[in-house]
Amino acid sequence: MAGYWLLCVLFGGNDPYSLAGWFGTAVDKQIFGVAHLYKGEGVPFDPEGLVSTLPSIVQVILGYLTGVYIRAKGQVGWLWSRIPTPEQPIYKALAGLLVMGVLLYVAGLAWDLVFPINKKIWTSSYVVYTTGLALFTIGVMVWYIEVLGARNALTRFFDVFGKNPLFIFVLSGLIPRLSGLARFQVGVSDGGSPTYSTPLGWFYTAVCAKVPGPPEIGSFVYSVVFLALCWAIAYWLDRKRVYIKV
Repeated sequence: MAGYWLLCVLFGGNDPYSLAGWFGTAVDKQIFGVAHLYKGEGVPFDPEGLVSTLPSIVQVILGYLTGVYIRAKGQVGWLWSRIPTPEQPIYKALAGLLVMGVLLYVAGLAWDLVFPINKKIWTSSYVVYTTGLALFTIGVMVWYIEVLGARNALTRFFDVFGKNPLFIFVLSGLIPRLSGLARFQVGVSDGGSPTYSTPLGWFYTAVCAKVPGPPEIGSFVYSVVFLALCWAIAYWLDRKRVYIKV
């Protein structure tokens, strides 16, 4: 992660963390060509480019090490202990997750002062910051669900996602792409030519964008509705006992 930071500074020009100044774009252009780069930002730029894969690999390794830590510290069987005591390994695992989560969260914010948190180019500060959030969240979930033994509507809501996680993740990207294949006319431009939209595009402009308040409110409504759609599919699969595994 330190090496990636150094590369950004050395080869990024005057504004190394911008879409135009980030050195990874030049690498992607040379290897993949402009025709194969994402252009949704208005300029050829791939938020999942080759160079930004380096810090994302670190984040995957951190996730793997977290799983190793939980298995080593928790030991087999502690997840099913409904009345744990302070001497049990679960508390040692929880303490490690929560403390490390807070430390990485603070470290990410500190690094952000010189290496801004930026998901588009997957900065090292973003890796540290989000890993800290993830560790703390996992610790809170283990405490709430396993230690307290909570089984309620909230846990059941998320339970269906956990039974088909990879499939729902792929589906969340597949639905917009399939929607993009279905185009229909929604009006006529000032020049007299027809204007077209996709089902999801129409839903955003005709419904979400008209919600009172700043544009962020409409985007939030769109996200909630799309999440509800994915949850409904996951719930239906769970009711049918269909579990897609890799």
